[in-house]
Amino acid sequence: MKRSNQGAEASSSKLKVHRGNLRRFTGCRAYIDGALVEEDVWTLDGVIIDASKRFYESSGHSDFGQPEVIECGGRIISPGYIDIQINGAFGVDFADTNIGTKDLALVAEGLLSHGCVAFLPTLVSSSAETYHEQLPKFQRMRDEVSSGAVATGLHLEGPYMNMAKKGAHNPENLMNPATKGVEELYGPLDGVQLVTLAPELPGSLEAINTLTQGGVVVSMGHTLATVDEGLAGKDAGATLITHLFNAMNAFHHRDPGLVGLLGVERARRPCYSIIADGLHCHPASVKIAYFAHPTGTILVTDAMAAMGLEDGRHALGTLSVEVTGNQAVLVGTQTLAGAVVPMDQCVRNFHAFTQCSIAEALEAATSRPARLLYGEGTVQGTLLPGARADMLLLDDDLNVHATYMSGEVAWE
Repeated sequence: MKRSNQGAEASSSKLKVHRGNLRRFTGCRAYIDGALVEEDVWTLDGVIIDASKRFYESSGHSDFGQPEVIECGGRIISPGYIDIQINGAFGVDFADTNIGTKDLALVAEGLLSHGCVAFLPTLVSSSAETYHEQLPKFQRMRDEVSSGAVATGLHLEGPYMNMAKKGAHNPENLMNPATKGVEELYGPLDGVQLVTLAPELPGSLEAINTLTQGGVVVSMGHTLATVDEGLAGKDAGATLITHLFNAMNAFHHRDPGLVGLLGVERARRPCYSIIADGLHCHPASVKIAYFAHPTGTILVTDAMAAMGLEDGRHALGTLSVEVTGNQAVLVGTQTLAGAVVPMDQCVRNFHAFTQCSIAEALEAATSRPARLLYGEGTVQGTLLPGARADMLLLDDDLNVHATYMSGEVAWE
């Protein structure tokens, strides 16, 4: 009987794998697929890989490669945090028309110490002329910043807002889409990932359709929308509520407004961003939202330029803001103007306010905002094979001990 040669053929047919810069993070609990698992994390040239697949494809131990081993000491490895709403930080205001590449780079570097690896610079309501000038400028600046957290795109918060819920936005810039359409207002939307608007305004549903057809995520906020108007916005393509409870009608049992969307049938529920700083939302409100729609939470900072700075007066667009401790208000008022609490603290707060699991707290700042921006099935915001190794080393209290960008230590 002729001996089978299939085993030899299978072995010889294995392709030599790319050697590259191989690393093994061991002695850790990794946040993978919604749970903390005791599993090593492997990276190759700054990208997460499947080590078992690499072993199968290699022709032997020498071909597999000798990894650099990073001992994690029992800590948690998580994807880095993604902040989809940040107006500025470290003295930089993204609404300042004089902003330059060095300013964006300063924020990008500073966010690393708070575990933030990706962010959407957020522009408050502005004039059409400002958008036409600033949007292409941000595209250029993003390309010129080579280190730190990645500014993946812009969040345009306004100016399609309800005047009655303008918050800290300059009322002179507010308008509705029927007065000036999306293309006329913003110009080319290259680099824009998210737009916040009020769905009840004339022309808003058409604007939502225009934006989503152009690949822009739409969120509903700064609004007096009823629950039915919110559902119309969701059905038109909006997939998020901006900073839940803030700049919208309070919950009422006869018309719960946008907050009521957390209680509609599951298929029509949008996600919601929430500022877990203990000021914009009472801890009990954060907990209520979480229990109503636990798979919809996306944590944001809504930080303004004073985040990371000492107390005092600072700028938010053309408005003056007074910062005291963890609170930022418009000068001479008690109107909250933004936040100064960083993302790592928001994650810790959310975990404490809701008593959710560590994995659930991490999901609200990593994989869920990634899915919002890039769609279901994306590996961004995860530790799955193919994802860029932008990761955090955390203790059980969710303090950040190290931030890795493309598998390299960027801050510790």
